[in-house]
Amino acid sequence: MPWRCVLQTLFNWLVLAIVIFFMVPSSQAVTLGSPIILSKPKEALRAEIPVRTGAEDKPYMESLAIDPVAKTEYERLGISPRILDYKPSITLKRNQPDQFLIVVETESPIDADNDPFIDIILGLKWSNGGVAKTYSLMVGDVNKVTVRPGQSLSEIASQIRPQLGNADLDETLLALYKANPDAFIGGSIHRLRAGAQLNKPDASVLSSITPAQAKEFVQEANQAWREQRGESPQSTSPNKAVSQTPSAASGVGEDRLRIGPGSGDEAETRRYIEEIVAQEKALAQTKARVAELEKNIADLQKVLEARKAALNAGEQPLPKSGMDQWGPAVVGLGLTAITGLLLWWLARYSRRAESQPSKTTVADAGSMASANPAAIPPNAAAILSSLDLNLSPPPAQHDADALRVKLNLAKAYITIEDFEAARKALEEILLVSSQVDPQITIAARGLMAEINQRNDH
Repeated sequence: MPWRCVLQTLFNWLVLAIVIFFMVPSSQAVTLGSPIILSKPKEALRAEIPVRTGAEDKPYMESLAIDPVAKTEYERLGISPRILDYKPSITLKRNQPDQFLIVVETESPIDADNDPFIDIILGLKWSNGGVAKTYSLMVGDVNKVTVRPGQSLSEIASQIRPQLGNADLDETLLALYKANPDAFIGGSIHRLRAGAQLNKPDASVLSSITPAQAKEFVQEANQAWREQRGESPQSTSPNKAVSQTPSAASGVGEDRLRIGPGSGDEAETRRYIEEIVAQEKALAQTKARVAELEKNIADLQKVLEARKAALNAGEQPLPKSGMDQWGPAVVGLGLTAITGLLLWWLARYSRRAESQPSKTTVADAGSMASANPAAIPPNAAAILSSLDLNLSPPPAQHDADALRVKLNLAKAYITIEDFEAARKALEEILLVSSQVDPQITIAARGLMAEINQRNDH
C-alpha cells in the first residue's frame, strides 16, 4: 500500500508539471543576445550585449534596469566569480528609441594567460519580470575555439574579430569557414557542429579574402539556406525582399539579435537565420526530453494499473515485509525451543529428586549431562543437540517489480534533470538489486554513469 500511494502521488505531480509546462505561455519576449567584444586582448574589457524586445514589451521598457548578480549566485551555479575581482561596470544604454544595449567595462585588462575566457552572469529586470544569462567572453588571444551546443558562427566571429585586425564580420565568417571546412555540416555556415574545434584563421587566409568575395559568399549561403527551408523570396513584401529577411521571422523581427552596428542588411539577415537555427535545435532537444518523460510516465501508469488490477482480483498480494514472510518459521522455531527447554527441565528435575539440590548453572547442567548421558532421556538429548537458538534475522525480501518501478522513476528524474533525486533512487536500488535481479543492477549502474558524465560536463 505505501508503494502504491507514493507512485500515485509522483505520477500526479509529473502530470501536473507537464500540463503547466504546456499551458503557461511563453510571454517573455525580453531576451539577451550574443556578446560583441569591442576590446582586444591585453586591453581593458569592453563588451556589448543587445537587449531584444518585442512590440508587446514597449509598456515595460521604461522600467528596464540592470539586476546585479552577487558572488553567492556565482558560487551556487558553480561559475567562477573571477570577473568580480576586476569590478566590472555594467550599464544599460539606449542606442535607439526602442533598442537597448548592456555595456560591460573594466578599468584594467583581464589576465588571460591561464584562461582566455572569463564567465559573467548578466541580469536584467523590469516591472513584471526579469531575465539572467551566463556568458563566456573571449578576452585572450586563442588559436582554437570549441563550439558550444546552440552557438552560431556569427557569435564566434563577433568575439574573435577584434583579434583579426580590420576584418569585418563577413570576412571573419569566410576566414573561419576556410580555416575549418570540416566543422560545417553539408558545407553550410548555418550548420556548425557542436563540440568542433575551430582554428583561428591566420594572416594568409585573411589576406586572400576581399570584402566583395566575403559578401557574395554570405549571400549565397543565406540563399541556399532559405531554399533548403522551402522559403520563397517572392512571398515577402518589397521592403523585406531588400533585406532578404526570412519570412519565418516576420512578426518577431523586432526581438531578433543585432550583432553589431553598420554591418548591413545582409549581415543582419544572416544573423537572423543562424539564430533561428539555434532556436530550432533547442526546441528539438526540448521535444525529445518531453517525449522521453511522457514514455516514462506511461510506463509508471502501466505498472500502477497492473498492480491495481491484481489487487482487485486478489491474484497478487502486495509484497510482504520480512517479518510477515518469515513469521510462521520464527513461531515454529520458538515452539521447538520451548519444547526442548521443558524436556531439559523435566530431566533436571528428576535428577534433583534422587540427589541433593544443586545450584549449578545452565552451563554446569550441560557439562553434567555430557559427563553422564544416562541422566537425560535419549529423545530429549537428541532434541537438545539439534537445537540452534542463535537465530539470525531473516533477510529482507525485495520485489523485482518494485525495483523496476523505482528504476523508471530514476529515469524520469534524469529526464527532468533532477540528478540529486535520481542518484539517491539509484543508490537505494544498487543496495539490494544484486540479490533480486542482476539486470536491474546493470541498468542502475548505467544510469549512474550517465549522471556522473553529465555532472562532469
